[in-house]
Amino acid sequence: MWAGIAVQFGAPNQKLVNQRENVIAEHGTESNRGPKKAWENSANKEATNNPNSNYTSVHEPKYDGDNPRPYEVHHELHKDGTPLPNHTQDIDNPET
Repeated sequence: MWAGIAVQFGAPNQKLVNQRENVIAEHGTESNRGPKKAWENSANKEATNNPNSNYTSVHEPKYDGDNPRPYEVHHELHKDGTPLPNHTQDIDNPET
């Protein structure tokens, strides 16, 4: 089960996840590729392989000054309330 700001791809009802308060402004052409996509796929696989556990994902955007778009986002996957070290990653969010 997912809770919190969730990976849209892995959520049972994606419309419930894709809400304004869950959106992190990221570079549009790269946000669903590379490290972020790999993290999402890995988190979804972990949750799918352990259906009797409860998962939350924690996403902490890090900002530079007044820029509304974060320069990086810290991602964590928690299983039954415990962070999973192998699913914790800071992902850069470059301008271009």
